[in-house]
Amino acid sequence: MNCRIIMKKIMICGLAALAMLCSSCIHIDLGDYYRFNDVQISEPLTGLDIEWRDSRVDICYWDKPYTRIYDNSDMSAPSYYRMDGGVLVVRDSDNGHGVYGKTLTVCLPQGTVLNYCDIDVISANVYADVDTKDLDIDTVSGNVRYSTWYAPYEVDIDTTSGCVTIAFPDTFGFTCDFDSVSGGYSSEFRVVIRDGYICYGDMFSSIEVDTVSGNLDLVVNR
Repeated sequence: MNCRIIMKKIMICGLAALAMLCSSCIHIDLGDYYRFNDVQISEPLTGLDIEWRDSRVDICYWDKPYTRIYDNSDMSAPSYYRMDGGVLVVRDSDNGHGVYGKTLTVCLPQGTVLNYCDIDVISANVYADVDTKDLDIDTVSGNVRYSTWYAPYEVDIDTTSGCVTIAFPDTFGFTCDFDSVSGGYSSEFRVVIRDGYICYGDMFSSIEVDTVSGNLDLVVNR
């Protein structure tokens, strides 16, 4: 492992420790947001922008013509959202006095393809069953599972101690740049290694996964 990768991992560990120390004092400017704990949105979505603290974040599809977002809390500890030109922006209610253990679920209408999906969490597990052109997920200690039936352009997933699972149909091609201090990878695809990249098929999708101790599993979406 070269010096660049080692320094990168040291920086990730330092940022992870800082995030955990500051997790109880996060402050979000909520002036333009609506309070919610269960809301339906009729406007078609072009993107998702989520910041959450802990527990779990789920992105899934359902058979309704609108988007539903909800958490497992009540309006005594609401979450917040706003629409920004087709992008659904969701924030935890934490202003230093929020509650731990809130989960977030986003249900998208079947057939929705996003331009991008950006999810930032501290210690939450992320389960993203979503079709999007670009995906960016950052978490400190949570596991990540990303599954799709749409070939994305770029996928970028960063986690410190969590494991990452990516599920693609076996008709998709990809290149994967996997950097980890102690984690390993497994694949259900018949991959080859080219110039340090994990490659499969026509290599259309570009995947980058960074972990410190988490493993990467590349599985066939069935």
